[in-house]
Amino acid sequence: RNRSRSRSQESQRKQDRYKNDRKTREETEREELERKGNSSKKSADFSSLMVGAMAGKPKRRENNDVAGDGAPVWGKPEEFDPKNKKKNSVEGEVLNDDEDEEAPPKVKADFGLSGVLAQDEVTGNVLNGVVLKFTEPADARVPPIKGKKWRFYVFKGDDIVETLHLHKQSAYLVGREKAVADVYLRHPSLSKQHAIIQFRARNFIDEKVPFAAPKVEVLPYLMDLGSTNGTFLNKEKIESQRYYELREKDTVGFGESSREFVVMTDITAG
Repeated sequence: RNRSRSRSQESQRKQDRYKNDRKTREETEREELERKGNSSKKSADFSSLMVGAMAGKPKRRENNDVAGDGAPVWGKPEEFDPKNKKKNSVEGEVLNDDEDEEAPPKVKADFGLSGVLAQDEVTGNVLNGVVLKFTEPADARVPPIKGKKWRFYVFKGDDIVETLHLHKQSAYLVGREKAVADVYLRHPSLSKQHAIIQFRARNFIDEKVPFAAPKVEVLPYLMDLGSTNGTFLNKEKIESQRYYELREKDTVGFGESSREFVVMTDITAG
């Protein structure tokens, strides 16, 4: 009888152990299935979010995916302002941009004065509203008061018809445009701005005192300004846009005018 009772108790313990093991296995399998389901759901949610972000359509998570204070975890919704659509952007993309927004007005062309001519008039390239064809060089000088007094003696045939004094300024413009010409000539063969008489400073060494410091002398130069009919020095046509030194008793001619301009000084004439 004792043996039968022992066997019965042992059998009961085995059955209880089997039931407990089976229950444990079922609970483990249920927890594993729930874990896999949650993992799949999270993976699907993450994939949908990434696809929406790459497509340029940000998507907020559901209400159960927020922080404890109620703020969304992803998407930065605080940057979205429904009243200001131009500034609503995520990663550089403009959201809710109205295509019907009016374009800014076109700027009309301004044909007013730029002030360039006025500026050139200060620098010496414009005189009385006329653009000059030359600019004085850096070594331009007014002849000294105590130096030679340069002059043009104007001959028509054998007669002196005029005397032009050339010692009061650094340059003299010869031409047919009265507004700017210092030596105004009306002959039709002359250009409006025909030639220029330019005084320039030149250093030289006195042969009597070769070891002394160089002296400065202001001398006249002639330059043709690209005239139509040319400028002549001692009956020979000179090259335009090039300076030629004038010396006493040189003869200058302009265009087809018959007048001859003889270079002299007060010393030579005296």
